[in-house]
Parts: sequence; structure tokens; C-alpha cells
Amino acid sequence: MEEFRALDIDSACAEVAANPKLREIAGAGAITATEIGDGNLNQVFVFQAAQASKPTLLLKQALPYLRVAGEGWPLTRERMRFETESLLLHNQIAPDLVPEVFAHDLDNSWVAMEFLADHEVMRVSLVKGTPLRNAGQEIGRFSAKLTYHSSEMSMPARDKRALVQKYTNPDLCNLQEQFVFTNPFFLSEENNWIPAIDSEVKAARADGELKRAIAMAKADYMSNTQALLHGDLHTGSVMVTKAGDTPATRIIDPEFAFYGPVAYDLGTLMANFAIGALTQARLGGDPAMRRSLQTELVEAIGQAWKGFVGEIEKLWTLDASGDLATSEYWNGDEQAFAAFRADYLRSIAASCGRHGGCELLRRCLGIVSVRELESIEDMEGRGEVERQIIAIARNWLLDPMPGTAALANAVDHLAARVEAAISTLGRP
Repeated sequence: MEEFRALDIDSACAEVAANPKLREIAGAGAITATEIGDGNLNQVFVFQAAQASKPTLLLKQALPYLRVAGEGWPLTRERMRFETESLLLHNQIAPDLVPEVFAHDLDNSWVAMEFLADHEVMRVSLVKGTPLRNAGQEIGRFSAKLTYHSSEMSMPARDKRALVQKYTNPDLCNLQEQFVFTNPFFLSEENNWIPAIDSEVKAARADGELKRAIAMAKADYMSNTQALLHGDLHTGSVMVTKAGDTPATRIIDPEFAFYGPVAYDLGTLMANFAIGALTQARLGGDPAMRRSLQTELVEAIGQAWKGFVGEIEKLWTLDASGDLATSEYWNGDEQAFAAFRADYLRSIAASCGRHGGCELLRRCLGIVSVRELESIEDMEGRGEVERQIIAIARNWLLDPMPGTAALANAVDHLAARVEAAISTLGRP
């Protein structure tokens, strides 16, 4: 194994030039690079060849420490293996929903892939006011494909258990356990929140009922190996085409991949849709545009669930050869199999609010906020939004899914709570 080298602009360009496949993809002429990484963990290079009309190649390298916290918080580079192997799997099962992988080097912790020049990070598009254009349903469909193909829905239990071991991701799971489920809820030194919500932060940290529900979500995260997750499925891990381009959605950055509860991915996504919806009223710009996007974001909560359920139903009904519920077991009783599928999927829906509630709280109380909130310049206005987010989080964590909810509408109660908060804040 060769010694790890952290890349810079020059050495990244040299890597591309030395790899025939990457050189061809980059295009003819001299190659230049720009470092665009604005995340918390990695550096990201985009390459432009002199004779190419636009950049087509991106290289992502994992650093041996948490970038947002500096070298004082070391991390192993093993996370790049998880990301690379996850991306390769995603390329197989959902090629229309992820960037294409071209090459990788696990010794130097980098992966080279398609640069989505016509896309932008969904968080950026939400601040700008770009319509979602069915992105919620597409992400739900991605989650369904990943769930089905990595679980006993489609595979022998023995094979799935081997993958659970392969995708044990201790460093980044430890980060999530601390930053999502633990540290925001006591006086941990890295926590950061705005003064306008001081009283709400103190109340949340003293709320025993709330903390019991958070602890149950943490226990689920730590012990439930239901399926392979993306692990960090929020609007910063989704690319959408820019306004005016043909609608397309791509999911990126699966470095937190591990076997866990499917509701963690879905709940995290729904929570970020909720944050996007609530912030629209305080981001300025054309009020009609903001109202339209706000409505889209609330609806996206249910659409993500419907996309997930619809794809699972299609895949699992066509092929029930996995050990969870084999065709032989049901012996032709399609009604019983359909009822079991509904029960199983409803159990996932019942946990989405709990995991989503933790995500909402940690974005206001913990170390990492989000662009949508940070883009609100009026601190009192931001405080109003964050107070509503905290109230929604408590509701999601403590109010169970209605027992009478039809499967297709199993998360409607989560969207309804966001809609009620919007009414309190006022429309853009």
C-alpha cells in the first residue's frame, strides 16, 4: 500500500493526466482544476480541459480529519471505501439517479466521477428559489431501490449479514451518534446556536419526555440493521438541474453508508424538506416564487414517501425471492403477502418522524446548521423559524402516526405539522 498523499491543485491535475480513462473524460488540452469542497469532511476538485466546452470530471478525496473541526478531530480515511463501494452499487441499481463512477484509488482515498455541470446542490437551489420538479419522489425511489437490493427483500439472509459486516462504518456512525442524537441535547462544547432561541434550547435539554424519544431513535440507529443506507440523505447530498434545464435528480456523497433503519434516511430527508419550507418566508425575493416552492417542499414530504412505497411495491411484488418473505412461504396467498408488505412499510413510516425530529433539532442546537437557515439575515426572523422547527421536532418525536392512516398517506401527519407552522409564520 502506497503512502497517502493529500492532493492539491497541481497533484490532482497530475493524477488525471496520468490516468488514460480520466484524461479522455476530462478532454483535450491542458487541464486546470478548482477545489470546490464546502462540506465538512473532504476536498473536491473539478477539472477543466482547455479544449472542452465545460468540465466533465470531479475527484473527491477524503482527508484524515474532520474538515469542519480541523486536525484536532482525526478520522480514518476508510470512509472513502464506504463511499466508493456505495457509489459503485448505486451505479448498478439506480444509474439514472447517481453520478457515474470512472475510477478510484483506495490507497489515496479518492474517487473520480461524472461532474454534473448542469446541476446544483439542492440546498443552493432552495435558497435561490428553484422549483423542486418532482425531486422528492425521485429521492424516495432511490431509497426504495437501495432498500430492496440490500435487504432480505431480495437476498438470502446469510448474504445480507455479510454485507452488514462489510459496511460497518464505525467512525462516521460515531459522528452521527454524537452530533445527531447526543451532543446537541446537553452542554457540549462544539454546539452552536443563535441567541434568539436560548430559551427553547434550554427547554429542550431539560425535557425528559423529549429526550426519552430521542434516546429511542438513537437506539434504533445503533442496533437496527434493516438495509444499507445512504447515511446522510439531506438536501446537501442531492443535486438537481438548474432552472430552465430538463428536470433531473442525482444523489451524491454516500460516505456515511452503513446498515441501519430505513426510516433514518427517509426521516432525515423529510426534516430537510421541512426546514426548506419554513425558511422560504424569510429568504426574500419574489413572494409568489417563494410561496410556490414552499408548497412544493411541504408536498415533497409525502411525495418522497409515495415514491419509496411505489418502488418497493413494484420491486418486491415482482420478485419476493429474498429470505424475508419468500414466494414459497406465501404459497400463492397474494392477499396475505400484500398485507404483510403494508405492515412492514407502515412500521418504517412510524419511525420517520422520530428520526426526522432528531435531524430538525440538531440543525438548530448542534454543531452544523444548514445553508437555508444561515441565509436568513434577520436574526429575529431566523429565530422565529428555528422556534417553529424545534416545535415541529417535538411533535414529530412524540406524536405517533395515526393508526388509521392508509399506507400511501402514512407520513401526512408530518407534513400537516409543517403546514400548521407555516400558517403561524405567515406566507412569503
